[in-house]
Amino acid sequence: MKSKSLFAILAVAAALAFVAPLQAQERIGQAAVTQGTNATTAVTINKPSGVITTVALTNAAGISTSFTVNNSDVEAGSQVAANVQGYSGTVTTNGIPYAWVDTVAAGSFVVRVTNLGAANALAGTVKIGFRVNN
Repeated sequence: MKSKSLFAILAVAAALAFVAPLQAQERIGQAAVTQGTNATTAVTINKPSGVITTVALTNAAGISTSFTVNNSDVEAGSQVAANVQGYSGTVTTNGIPYAWVDTVAAGSFVVRVTNLGAANALAGTVKIGFRVNN
C-alpha cells in the first residue's frame, strides 16, 4: 500500500512541476485592452494572450452581442479560448455574462458575450481573458 501512495505523491509532484512553468509562460506576452464606444466596437490586441475589458454591457436575458478582436498572432487554424475573468455587475441580480469565441480567421477572432441570466439584463463591464494556441 505504501508504494501506491508514494507513486501517487510522485505523480502529483511531477504534474505540478509541469503546470507551474506553463502558467508562468502564459503570463509572458499578455496584454490588456479596453473596448471603446459600444458593445460591438472591435479591439486590437497583438499578443498571444490577454484581457479585454468591455464597455458596460446591457444585454437582456438570453441575448448575445459580439465584437471582433484583431490580433496578428491569430492564424486561420488557431484555437482561441476565452472566458469571463471579472464582472463589475452583481451576478444574477445583473445577469450572468458568458464569453466564448465564435469565429476564428487569420488576423482576428470574434468574441460573443451572452447573458445566461433568466430574467435580468447585464449591467456592467466584463473582463474577458483569451489565449491563442497555434
